[in-house]
Amino acid sequence: MLDEDNGLVIDGVEVKTQSAGEAIRRLRGEPGTEVRLLVQRPSVSGPVTVTLRRQVLPALPDKMNGAWYN
Repeated sequence: MLDEDNGLVIDGVEVKTQSAGEAIRRLRGEPGTEVRLLVQRPSVSGPVTVTLRRQVLPALPDKMNGAWYN
């Protein structure tokens, strides 16, 4: 995934038909399982399929090196 990617489809379901919560639930899953995304990438003329393997991510602290993050 690149910063400029615009998500179109998550595991065969169009993003525009989902609420934010539904999309997040579809992205989450058991570590080691895969999720397929169809994204529009500005540098490519057509949609690109990206397959990601889910993994556990460490929790972030409220502050990182004295700077707030969004």
